[in-house]
Amino acid sequence: MPTSKDLSLYVVKFGGATIADSYKIKRASSLLKKLVERGRKVIVVVSAMGKTTDELIKLASSSSWGLPQREQLDEILSMGERLSSRVMASSLSSLGVKTFLMDPMRDDWPIITDDAFGDANPKMDVCQERIRKSVEPLLEKGYVLIFPGFVGKTEDGRITTLGRGGSDTTAFLLASSLAANLVILVTSVEGIMTADPKVIKKARRLDRL
Repeated sequence: MPTSKDLSLYVVKFGGATIADSYKIKRASSLLKKLVERGRKVIVVVSAMGKTTDELIKLASSSSWGLPQREQLDEILSMGERLSSRVMASSLSSLGVKTFLMDPMRDDWPIITDDAFGDANPKMDVCQERIRKSVEPLLEKGYVLIFPGFVGKTEDGRITTLGRGGSDTTAFLLASSLAANLVILVTSVEGIMTADPKVIKKARRLDRL
């Protein structure tokens, strides 16, 4: 049986602006279907749609008597990515693609962190072991996995967030643990980049996949 290392494994991360509405989500799912049709194994990482995170912060702050507790805020903010992952999974499934939605409420959720709420740090050894154990078998069965980026969980089950750039952290953690062939960051810049151009000056645009 082929493993995730026998075929090209792509980790594709969508920034919030690239999945901000139904048209953009359909465009994203069409792109992913093309990758699958070309024989790629695919893991998808999504940010919250559009400005959802900002709106959730505003709502949580304005509805609290004082500042919301950081742990509670992480739980609220995680809903942005968890919502967009469900929408993406639904769109991709409607194209006939075999999808599997990963969610931090699952027992086999692999992104395990410390309890530094708001800027949590992945426990690398634990994450890598859990990623290989939970993700590789699903890739072998032909699933496209959909992950909410930015979201982690402590070993005792409390939701955390990974701080600024957290969805990129999720994507690269998955990619490194599974020896992925390519990480694609789909951003609001023109085209699809091999890295975040705001961080990596040598990031280049892909003319084709």
